[in-house]
Amino acid sequence: MSGDRDEPVTRGAAPGGPAQPLRVLMVSATYPPTRCGVGEYVSRLAAELVTLGAQVFVLSGRAAGPQHQHELLSPETGIGPPPALQSAEPPVFTPDPAGVLLARAVERWSWDALPLVAATLRAVRPHVLNVQYHAEDYALHPAVCELAALAAPLGVPAVTTFHNLQEPHAWPGVAAPLVRLARGSARCIATNTQDQQRLQQRFHLGERVRTIEAGPGISAPAAPRRARGAGPLQLFYFGFLNPAKGLESLLRALALLRGQGRAAHLTLAAGLHTDAPGRLRAYAERVEAEIETLRLAPLLTRPGYLPHEQVSEGLLACDLAVFPFREGLCGKNTSFWSALHHAAPALTTTGPGLPAGLADLDNVLLASAEDPASLAARIAWAIEHRELLPGIGERGRAYVRARLSWDALARAAMGVLAEAATPVQEGAGA
Repeated sequence: MSGDRDEPVTRGAAPGGPAQPLRVLMVSATYPPTRCGVGEYVSRLAAELVTLGAQVFVLSGRAAGPQHQHELLSPETGIGPPPALQSAEPPVFTPDPAGVLLARAVERWSWDALPLVAATLRAVRPHVLNVQYHAEDYALHPAVCELAALAAPLGVPAVTTFHNLQEPHAWPGVAAPLVRLARGSARCIATNTQDQQRLQQRFHLGERVRTIEAGPGISAPAAPRRARGAGPLQLFYFGFLNPAKGLESLLRALALLRGQGRAAHLTLAAGLHTDAPGRLRAYAERVEAEIETLRLAPLLTRPGYLPHEQVSEGLLACDLAVFPFREGLCGKNTSFWSALHHAAPALTTTGPGLPAGLADLDNVLLASAEDPASLAARIAWAIEHRELLPGIGERGRAYVRARLSWDALARAAMGVLAEAATPVQEGAGA
C-alpha cells in the first residue's frame, strides 16, 4: 500500500496487462440515511476507500429512509438449514455522491438473501468481499455467517469486520454459526482491542485478526466553538438509547450534584435505535421512571434523537460532553470520537478497553464505570475549573486527529483488504 494518497492501490492483472484498482464488495445491513452506527461507518469507510483508488460496491438492505425496522428473531424461532441455492438476478448498482456504487437490494436478511449475494459476487467479481457484521442488524438470522463460505468457491476471499461478537440463532447441526464466518474469513477486523482478544481466544485465528478502530461518526464543521458565560455547567449526551450507554449512572450523578448545591444542566439528545423500539421499550420506560423518581425534569432538556447537524451544534455549544459507558470506553465508540473531533471537553468511563493515550485531566476527563459518585466528582471538578475545559477539548481534538482520522483508518483497512485479496482470473464465476 502506497503512502502517497494520489497513487491508487491496485491488483495485478495478467502478466504484461494493466493493473486493476482493488475491487471491493461490502455487505452491510444498513446504509445512510438509515439511522444506524454501522451503516454510517460503512459509508465513511467506503468513501475514503474510493478516494484511495479502490472501486467499492456496497450491497445493503432495501431501507432508503431513516427507519431500519425489523423484528429480531426470537430464540423460539425454528431455523432450518440453508436451502439449495437458487438462481437470482444481480442488483443494479448506482453511484452515490462519494462515488461508492450502491445497491439497496436485500429485502430480508434470511436464507432468501443468499442467492442475491451469490449473483452479486458473480456479477461484480470482486477481489475481496468485506462483510460488516453486527448480529442485530441482520435480525439475528445466521445467513450472514454463510457469506464467507458462499464466496470461497468463486475464488473470492472474505474479510469480516466485527462490530460485535453476538451469536445469531443456530440451525440444526450448527450450534455456533459465528465460528463459520470467523474461521472462513481470510482476515478479520475488530474495532477494539477487547474484541480482537475475544476473536483470537474463541476462534483461534492467530495472525488473521487486526484491530482498526472506528473514527468519528460526526465530523466537526468549520464553525468555531461558542464561548460560554456563567450559569449552570452545560452537559451534552447524544446517541442511541440502550443499557450499554450507562445513562442511569449519569442521571444519578446529576441528582448527587443537585444535592451538593452544584449547578449543571443536561441536554439529553437520545432516542431508540430504529430497529429496536420493541425490544428496548422496557429499558426506555425504566429511564423515564428514573428521571421521575429523581425529579430531574427541571435539569434536563430533551430534544430526542437529533440529526448530525444538530448534534454538531450541541457539541459546539456545550461545556462538557458525557459518555458514561457501562463497560468503559473502547475504540468502537464513535460518539465519543465525534465529541473530541468537535474539541468538546469530554467525560467518559474507564474499562479494560480504554484506548492508549487518553489521560485524565489532560485530553479527557475519566470516571469509574457504573459509579454515579465518580461521575459526579468529575463534573464537580469541571464546574470548579471551567477555565481549563477548552484546553482539554483542544488536546482531545489533537488526539483524535492524530490517531483516528478517516484517511488513516481507511489506509489501514485498505491494507488488510489488499493483503487478503487475490486477482480475479478471466472467466471466474462465469
